[in-house]
Amino acid sequence: MISLLYNSDFRDGRGPREPIDHLDDFMLGKILALITPDIRLQKAAREVLERPLTDPAQVEYRREIIRDFTARRLPVERLAELFGRFGDIQADYRKEKSGQFRLFGGRAYPSELTKSAAGAVGKLIELINGIYEIFRDRFPRSVGLNALKERISWLCESPETKRLYILAVKFQDFSAAENLTVTEFSVDESGRISGLGIISTQRMPREQKRVFGKKSASEGVRAPLFAEESGGLLSASAQGLCEAFELAISSLCGEFLQICYDLGFYAFAVRYCDALKNIGVPAVYADLGGSTDIAGLYDLYLLLSTPNPETVVPNGFRLAGGEKGIIITGKNSCGKTVYLRAATLALVFTAAGLPIPASAAKISLPREILLQMASAERAYHGGGIVGRFEEEVTDIKKIVVKASPGALILLNEVFQTTDYTEGAEGLYYILEHLSDLGAKWVLVTHLKRLKELYGGDAGVVKLREDGDVKYKFITDPG
Repeated sequence: MISLLYNSDFRDGRGPREPIDHLDDFMLGKILALITPDIRLQKAAREVLERPLTDPAQVEYRREIIRDFTARRLPVERLAELFGRFGDIQADYRKEKSGQFRLFGGRAYPSELTKSAAGAVGKLIELINGIYEIFRDRFPRSVGLNALKERISWLCESPETKRLYILAVKFQDFSAAENLTVTEFSVDESGRISGLGIISTQRMPREQKRVFGKKSASEGVRAPLFAEESGGLLSASAQGLCEAFELAISSLCGEFLQICYDLGFYAFAVRYCDALKNIGVPAVYADLGGSTDIAGLYDLYLLLSTPNPETVVPNGFRLAGGEKGIIITGKNSCGKTVYLRAATLALVFTAAGLPIPASAAKISLPREILLQMASAERAYHGGGIVGRFEEEVTDIKKIVVKASPGALILLNEVFQTTDYTEGAEGLYYILEHLSDLGAKWVLVTHLKRLKELYGGDAGVVKLREDGDVKYKFITDPG
């Protein structure tokens, strides 16, 4: 099955990845809403962003597709709309089928079901032809879209599809009271239909229909050929053909319905890239591998929400391979949380295959991203300072349990509500434990004692506010 989010040899992770916690504390929900009001696209983007990739090849797979939709302007939203119709056709058929069972007291006549199934198959094949018309004169460069184009082209040009369409059209107006259509086809174990064809179609006079039948060897009586009840020859034939049509419906919808959800992410990606372009800031795809080093990084939320994006101050962010982590300190409202948010979202968007607002970037994809936000932006429900501290401890415990080699932990103002000395020393041992596990961390804090504890540790980078430019951070030699 073709996927536009993962290439065919996807081996990233050990099954479905758990989503990153607390991304909304880093304003993700508001950022998505600022990029597009379309709730469907917001949902598609969130599902991808919350499950970051760790394999550079998978990231590049998505980037190629984004370039096809942005640089070569393939109509992503039109394609998403068309692929969404697979689900609509399947749902309409199921509704119609269910309605027939209700109408006829828990059973449905095979001939009527065959007509409904034939109509759905005809619509699906017409839909595939419509998608092919979009791809016909367009030549994507990405592996994913080329695979999709080849599959759609094959289906359109296949003799089996054409025969299936002819058969579906014939049976859309089928009636047991008027027509007799003899068909032949076969279905193998994998569900592939072959040999479809119409042997004969004949219309018989009404009076002949009442008496035409076959003789029973045992009783010598006539069995009605057109009887809908069990045992009627046409009933059994219609039942078999209906099953073949239903197999085609489930096969086509099962193959292409997921593409609609994949395209929802790419429709968001196009709007995101257009938003950065309209603001006038550089957007770059980070080089993957080695140390993380980002130059001229902008905070995405400030860019999108401020009336004057040109006033947003860019920063650098660097975390070398041999470093344990980064400690960020500064006065209230100097931009510490903004700085952490900019770095966090740059990592998350890069791991989703998206460009980031920066002048240059090199990023080492973490094996896992773990977040904690303990500031005014976070809603706490335990009641007062005690409740907040308890929830912070719970958050940190979850992070310590989940942390593994190659993970990146981003922490914002944790343990600010306890004794400053005890909070700093407790946090120090937690950070050292994370470092021993092989994880890296970035911490925003007011705990000056923590800087003293790491004072002689060259593996920990200390940053502080510039003092002259708000939201600007520089290396703190102290």
